Amino acid sequence: MKTHWFVILIVGLLVGPNFSLASTDFYFTNLRVMANSRSATIIWSVNQPATGVVSFGLTNSYGNWIQDTRFENYHETLLVGLKPNSVYHFSIQSRSSQGAAVVSDDYQFTTKNGNDGVPPEISKVRVSFITANSITVTWETDEESNSTVYFDTQDGNLRSSRSDGRQLTKHDITVNGLKTATRYFFQVGSKDASGIERRSGSYIATTAFGNDQFATDLQIVSIEPFNRQLSTDPHGVIFSINTNRPVSGRVRYGEKTKNYNAAQDLLLPRTTATRIELTNLKSDTVYYYYLDFTDVLGKHLVSPEYTFRTPPVNILRSPGTEVKAAETSPAEVAVYAYDQPRLALAEEQRQATSLRQALVKYFGTRRVNRISKVNWQTLVKAYVYGDYPVVAIRQAIKWGGFTVHPAIPWSIWQTTTTYNNYINR
Repeated sequence: MKTHWFVILIVGLLVGPNFSLASTDFYFTNLRVMANSRSATIIWSVNQPATGVVSFGLTNSYGNWIQDTRFENYHETLLVGLKPNSVYHFSIQSRSSQGAAVVSDDYQFTTKNGNDGVPPEISKVRVSFITANSITVTWETDEESNSTVYFDTQDGNLRSSRSDGRQLTKHDITVNGLKTATRYFFQVGSKDASGIERRSGSYIATTAFGNDQFATDLQIVSIEPFNRQLSTDPHGVIFSINTNRPVSGRVRYGEKTKNYNAAQDLLLPRTTATRIELTNLKSDTVYYYYLDFTDVLGKHLVSPEYTFRTPPVNILRSPGTEVKAAETSPAEVAVYAYDQPRLALAEEQRQATSLRQALVKYFGTRRVNRISKVNWQTLVKAYVYGDYPVVAIRQAIKWGGFTVHPAIPWSIWQTTTTYNNYINR
């Protein structure tokens, strides 16, 4: 998930400052906790780009976790829905792009009293979207609180407002019914559970020309689904969905067509570039899904049914992992794949042999023989049916599989961020 910055009170850790290390070459640094009554931000760094999982709860059994799938050195993880004036335990697990793993000790922090008499701190106020008759404003607070935008055409006399009574730390309000091509002054305000409100300073936004009554329909501009091996869930699926206006809504999905038994809601703030992560999926399984979105103008869209396939277990092992020498007969590994009809056996053998020769020339026979049978099958299918070039196969072996997708052909996978992050390393 995305992480967030809040300028709030730093709470001292209740245990020692050192982490337990899985490797002297990969370790945590600079741990801090910033907590308030109902949320906390865990700030932590690692010496290599890595993903992470923060497990937390009222005991050292935790019971809750939040995943950060970005390969970065610096991480901030927001925990919400906490109880005021309570001691929480947490631990961090991190995995580098090289496959190294490290787990921290158990740490604790204490949330603040819910009636502390301190109003929420407001940050990151921005106008996220403007139309002819509406302005959408987003901001963040350091504790759960409601949302109000005060506005008018004259500064100092903001007579109108729009509110959302939900207690949130990410706030997103659309003010509609505005005059076209008109300058508006506005402030944002948030009131916490104790009834104390904080207001921002004044901001200015000008509506566009035109009329929202004639706005185009809500459109999905592009969908980029891709599977990625995550630190604790190798079968998670991440969607990047681009729309012509910011949207709220959900993804509904399931293992059978027209039978969707699970759903994932979009997170605030609304955006035109939505990122959705689905976890706890079955490996090597086709899922059916559709999108149900509503934009800032109230226009609604239900997409057609789409599909994605999760990767099989252990697409490729991390570099250096010892595995039993594999049988590499192409006759055993050539199968139907990438929606392509199966070739004649002789042609499969010829192409698989060509791939093996190219890999042996680069890595040597010993390294190629260490590829497991399942992984060799994946590589051959990608090369023969998915049109993956030798360089993509080679980089997949070096970097844990990121440049080869078991279901998406190279013509599509080569355009993804994941592929381009690893192909030239």
